[in-house]
Amino acid sequence: MSFGLTNASTSFMDLMNQVFKEYLHRFFIVFIDDILVYYKTKEEHEEHLRLTLQQLREHQMEDPDKVDAVKECPRPKNASKVRSFMGLADYYMRFVERINEGQTADKRLSEQKQEIQNGNAIDHTVLDTGLIKYKGRIFVSDNEELKKENLVEAHTTPYSIHPMTTKMYHDLKALYWWSEMKKDVVDYVTKCLTC
Repeated sequence: MSFGLTNASTSFMDLMNQVFKEYLHRFFIVFIDDILVYYKTKEEHEEHLRLTLQQLREHQMEDPDKVDAVKECPRPKNASKVRSFMGLADYYMRFVERINEGQTADKRLSEQKQEIQNGNAIDHTVLDTGLIKYKGRIFVSDNEELKKENLVEAHTTPYSIHPMTTKMYHDLKALYWWSEMKKDVVDYVTKCLTC
């Protein structure tokens, strides 16, 4: 996926987050240069894929050749390939669930959630899953363990190994929000002997 941009992945994620805003974290996640559509039943799967393709068509982003390639793509023939895909999907589902649990455990944030749902909080939304977003980004509660896990993932993912402070901050900022994120990123990167 190359748009001839320096930060193509970030641009792609931002664009997909805008196009699929109403479906994000209901059944749709954007990660680096991929979109993940998830479901519980076969019927949900068909409906979610239909809605996803409809959004792509409406925004003139559907590539007929790629749609045909997906339609003709053979099912994984061995357990290793299925496990590989399911492991990635499961990791991100569990991570979003942990963020949601962290938000729920935060008493101050639980009180704020009620204010948000009553429409009394600017720039905040509560998704159907209960997940709080701030200015379109997932709100990470004041939980050091979750923040550290986010920092480790952003710093060591195969797509951006040791990205340095600015890129790492911008990558995280595209998806998440927490108080003093920039300071946390700087502190984390300065402790890395490779960076």
